[in-house]
Amino acid sequence: MKKFDEYMGKEVHSIVLSNEKMELELIDFGATLVRCVLKENNTDVIQGFDCVDGYLRQERYMGATVGRVCNRIGKGQFVLNGVEYHTPINNGPNTLHGGPKGFDHQMFDVIEVSDTHAVFRYVSADGEEGFPGELTLTVTYRLTEDGFNFDTEAVSDKDTLCSITNHAFFNMNGCSSDTAMNHVLTLDVDYVGKSDSDGLTLNEAFDVAGTPFDFRKGAVIGENIKKEDTDEQLQCGQGIDHCFVLNEGGCAAMEGDAAIMKVVTTMPCLHIYSGNFQNGTACGKNGVYYQRRSSICFEPEYYPNAIQYETWEKPVLKAGEIQKHHTEYHFTAK
Repeated sequence: MKKFDEYMGKEVHSIVLSNEKMELELIDFGATLVRCVLKENNTDVIQGFDCVDGYLRQERYMGATVGRVCNRIGKGQFVLNGVEYHTPINNGPNTLHGGPKGFDHQMFDVIEVSDTHAVFRYVSADGEEGFPGELTLTVTYRLTEDGFNFDTEAVSDKDTLCSITNHAFFNMNGCSSDTAMNHVLTLDVDYVGKSDSDGLTLNEAFDVAGTPFDFRKGAVIGENIKKEDTDEQLQCGQGIDHCFVLNEGGCAAMEGDAAIMKVVTTMPCLHIYSGNFQNGTACGKNGVYYQRRSSICFEPEYYPNAIQYETWEKPVLKAGEIQKHHTEYHFTAK
């Protein structure tokens, strides 16, 4: 480990994992993925920053581990075991990605590290950001032959909510590219959660057939987003910012000029975000300013706001039980 930066008087460490094909750089601030380099063509496929300030003030969540509950909780309130809880509002009328002091803004402990894997741990206090129970989260990044795995393990001393994701911003042309709209996206998905104008996923999923959200046979992202003038859901998200309900055993893939990425997860859903709120002001690695829609996020998740819906699996973690999830990222250099 070496020094990356400082945060609130604490040293932030950089950890580099490396094998024959891949190199990852991680930091213990937010258990964040900073770089993901394909050695075959020396392409870094995720956006990020060279200092903590970028993650704090320029483009939040970029590359970070997000929780205690990723995505939105409607009106910042939920009922669990007959008790009503309130979480801080930080996105319109809703709680987003765990609240204003979510896991992405916390220092994780590094508990194990080797050339090819790193294990981080964070203990979230009972009542932190309004959530019940002391929750211990372990996050493992592990290099594989053609990519890396992202594994989470969580346990709480009280019944609570838990839905952890990684929030990397991907560009298969390289992190300095000014657009991801020429990427081909393929999703094994028949249904997408409908969103309201505040980005909250509603208790209604629509069939993708005949809509701009149909990527079952692969489609150029920018070509589908062009239909936003006539598509109400694209207007609500100002592009794609939606929960895709994965078919059983389903996966996702994205192809650009330099690489192809395949994502497989044990989570039931995958939130796809097309960088709609990037605005060219965030100055990232190598002094590059990240333009609107210059990256795509793949966020494995439970159906958002499911605690308030009866239709979907709820992200409830029972006291003493262990919640584990596994996501694989596979890359092919071109």
